Amino acid sequence: MHDATPTISSTERKLYDLFSSDLGRECFKEMQNELFWEEPEECEFSGVKFAFYDGRRSVLRNIKCTVEKVEHILRKQNEGVASNG
Repeated sequence: MHDATPTISSTERKLYDLFSSDLGRECFKEMQNELFWEEPEECEFSGVKFAFYDGRRSVLRNIKCTVEKVEHILRKQNEGVASNG
């Protein structure tokens, strides 16, 4: 049975190229730190402010997952080339 290799979309490749660079990793870490330290007061964990912070976390999770997905696909492709070479 043949497993279909997942594909990398143009957007995923751009995110990967951006955030896998040294500067991109540094920016991503700063974004995470900023989000952590800008946490709203406990009494503000509802409504619009909560949605804003949760949305920012969602963007960072998406970037992290995209980079990991592309790295996984590239690793698998490299393993296939090495085993066929």
